[in-house]
Amino acid sequence: MLEIKNIHKTFFKGTINEKQALIDVSLKLEDGDFVTVIGGNGAGKSTIIKSIVGIQTISGGAITVCGYDVQTQPVEAKTQIGFVPDHYALYEKLKQDLKKEGLFDFDDMIQEAVRILKTDKGFCLTLSERYQFIMLDEFQDTNSIQYELLTLLAGKDSHVHFVNYTTGDITRRLAEYKAIEEKALALADDIPESDVGATLVGCDQG
Repeated sequence: MLEIKNIHKTFFKGTINEKQALIDVSLKLEDGDFVTVIGGNGAGKSTIIKSIVGIQTISGGAITVCGYDVQTQPVEAKTQIGFVPDHYALYEKLKQDLKKEGLFDFDDMIQEAVRILKTDKGFCLTLSERYQFIMLDEFQDTNSIQYELLTLLAGKDSHVHFVNYTTGDITRRLAEYKAIEEKALALADDIPESDVGATLVGCDQG
């Protein structure tokens, strides 16, 4: 349940730019209720939503979500809310903060590895000489950045092997075998000095 009790919001209070965005707004929603907030630019639609989800504070009144006060119990209240913003500034801010701390989002780890290997040729050569055998699982599912990482790691005389499991009837399996074969041939062309091999295993049960 969501309950908004007589909230108001004042921006730039006490300055010549002071603006009342919300004045004595109240609303109560029970389970299953559906509400659309309609208004022109500057009417306070986004201010209401941001106040509910705790992105900004209110100047007065109270907002509770499932009994939790948004201002005094923000963590508990936010666990009850799903929110899709109109822009992705939060994610960009997160990436900036991670970068400052020398940390990485999981999705960026492979991209950073590729960047380092492409920039530091000596380090790339050291790794390719160290890892003579590279094993890949589900090679057919590799995306472009994973494929690029593989071509950087597989140096001269490296042995690259991958295992793929196929399921379905014979027509589907043959199609999958063909796709895997084409991808393996492309990989062999991209790393001609390496030994590329594959083991194809049919699987009748998942």
